[in-house]
Amino acid sequence: MFKNKGLFLFNLQSAIYILQSLVNTDGWESTQNAWKKLFPNISLILCFLHLIIGIKDHIRRDKVLLKSLSDKLWNIYKGSNKRQFSQRLRRFWEWSMKEILPSKVRSKIEKAKANSHQYQQGYNYSRCYRTSNQIDRKHELSRPNSLSNAIFSRVN
Repeated sequence: MFKNKGLFLFNLQSAIYILQSLVNTDGWESTQNAWKKLFPNISLILCFLHLIIGIKDHIRRDKVLLKSLSDKLWNIYKGSNKRQFSQRLRRFWEWSMKEILPSKVRSKIEKAKANSHQYQQGYNYSRCYRTSNQIDRKHELSRPNSLSNAIFSRVN
């Protein structure tokens, strides 16, 4: 795996603790099933940023709609608790049903509403990441020839 196998020791104790409690996922069912199979008691939290990016990808050319949807989505994300998040998502869904939106955007909004409980899981943990942005940045550090010491500890 590594050129000098003895140089680095993965901090398994921390990794196992994290993996047995929370994972922020992109929403792919196969990814979620794999996590659940490996760690049956895990809490899966859907990444809200993936929802926003998925919607934006289908409306990039319509700057007015893009701005409107982005503002509404980030307002949902900023809900201070499960109830507020859920209510804002429901109101957003109701608003979207009255608007003329591309079918792919509408289906993403429908899916978000159906998966509301998975987005809300983040509110059960006080300092939980509800987007994978912070996690993705740490993942970048784990690539070869990068700052491996951010994830691995040197064995003396």
